[in-house]
Amino acid sequence: GVKNIGYDSFNNCKALEKITVSPENTVYSTDENGILFNKDKTVLIKYPAKSTNTSYTIPNGVKTISERAFEYCSNLATVVIPDSVTTIEGSAFYNCSALENVTLSENLETIGMYAFYGCSKIKEIAIPDGVTSVDYRAFHNCSALESVTLPDSVEYIGDAVFEGTAFYNNSSNWEND
Repeated sequence: GVKNIGYDSFNNCKALEKITVSPENTVYSTDENGILFNKDKTVLIKYPAKSTNTSYTIPNGVKTISERAFEYCSNLATVVIPDSVTTIEGSAFYNCSALENVTLSENLETIGMYAFYGCSKIKEIAIPDGVTSVDYRAFHNCSALESVTLPDSVEYIGDAVFEGTAFYNNSSNWEND
């Protein structure tokens, strides 16, 4: 009968392996991997940080990856985000220490603050055309990040988005005004 899971309910749950929701629940659902969604699976709420999966393809139909959804995932190396996703909320992939490969949705519009903060194995990221906003510190401390592709559609880049990355630290990547 749970109808509301509050903000930060799973914050810092680094040992969480699986979430199970009764099929009769009218607000939430889970899949065979123990991943928490809203009932109609348009919002991915929480991916268990200690899941043993090394790769995951988000189901088509998901529109939003919630804040802290993949926070501290220690085994996840590859994630494919389908074209149905338009929003990656803040801290969605915060400190995913094994994450190397990310395929972003072609229909993505916003990347929230701290979205990929501390994903230290990502080497390159191609932000798709259509993204208008890359928020504060979205890729901060992604220390291996060497290559970034930004489309013309980006209208806003928050402070320190690429600080602490190989890309940022290589001064030849930046023009001085």
